[in-house]
Amino acid sequence: MTDSPGSLWADSKQRSTLLLFMLAAFVLRAAYALFIAPQELIFPDEQTYLTYAKAWLGMEPLPEGYKQAFVMPVYPLVVGALTWLGQGGFWLVRLVQAAVSALTLAPVAIIAYRLHPSRLTVIAACLAMTLYPFFIFYTSLLLTETLFLFVVALFFQMLLQPELKRKGLLSGVVAGFGHLLRPVFMLFLPVAWAWQLLFKRARVSQVLICALVFAVLAATWAVRNYEVLGEPLLTTTTSGRTLYEGNNPMSVDGGVCPEGFSPTRGMPEGLNEIEVNQWQKEQAVAYIKENPGRFLTLCWKRFLRFWNPIPNAEQYSSGLYAWLSILSFGPVLILALLSIWVLRRQWKSTVVIWLFIGYVTALHMVTIASIRYRLPLEPLLIALAAACLGKIPTPGVSPHEKSD
Repeated sequence: MTDSPGSLWADSKQRSTLLLFMLAAFVLRAAYALFIAPQELIFPDEQTYLTYAKAWLGMEPLPEGYKQAFVMPVYPLVVGALTWLGQGGFWLVRLVQAAVSALTLAPVAIIAYRLHPSRLTVIAACLAMTLYPFFIFYTSLLLTETLFLFVVALFFQMLLQPELKRKGLLSGVVAGFGHLLRPVFMLFLPVAWAWQLLFKRARVSQVLICALVFAVLAATWAVRNYEVLGEPLLTTTTSGRTLYEGNNPMSVDGGVCPEGFSPTRGMPEGLNEIEVNQWQKEQAVAYIKENPGRFLTLCWKRFLRFWNPIPNAEQYSSGLYAWLSILSFGPVLILALLSIWVLRRQWKSTVVIWLFIGYVTALHMVTIASIRYRLPLEPLLIALAAACLGKIPTPGVSPHEKSD
């Protein structure tokens, strides 16, 4: 995570500020995860990851009915290894996630400082990242969010650092690791590479190295799936179900369908895992074609659900949880939107961030939406908000700031 000369990591005062906040963030997260949060698994997805972890590491057989490519491989393997090292407990997983969450402060602060280099920018970014309640909350859960937030922030730090040595190799590793964690980057990478070539004048060789490294890492999962399922699948066999769950007669509010929805009702017998996924995609596409008006209505509902400042789940949509969400996400969103104007001189840098935000939003407008799926965007929003806040007191361009 080293930064280029003359920027945040090379400034001893800024670096000291960042390191102190990272230490505070780790202590806060570790204390919450180990002593305050429920120590048992509380979400079904946590048990799913643990089940795959034990199966893929040879601890237990995969239970009947579990799909071979239901989840991407990195997180279950990480959970399995850390659970084994922790002698069956989850304390080591949570401690490592507390460290990863604290490390995420660095790329976020570096991105913000690159957009507007000021001490207020660094302090605002670090303070928001340290105290952001949802980042602390997810540290204790056996879910991909904490690791994926770090990967997203690190990838964009590298995109915005033209001087970084071995940038193509490192970016490819981060993107490939991120893909094996959650298959979100794959469709966005061509956009990121085009942006590098057009606006950052990146060398073609650098982009090709990134693409090659990403392809090699992604291919490991495709080869595994070819051996197990007979098809070189790059993602998972849940994409069809996700699309179908968001586009069927029982889909109401853009979230998970209510009880009674069956993603296999009417499905022909004897289909394998790949064929089931394809059948579900076909059912969803057919429903969209037959009901274009309702599809657009559901897209709008999913947009509102995705950007809701209050948790959508009924048990978290009022009281303390609602106010924590409003008071944390609300100011970040407002300042991030203001940054479109305030940071207009840096539009060549900010545009790639907004393209990614739009891309992820569009994905969930078509499938299913939740503020949980918005979480990977929030470190980037914090970076934009911090840079905006850092520049607002001094509207003129600082002596150290240059426009794109």
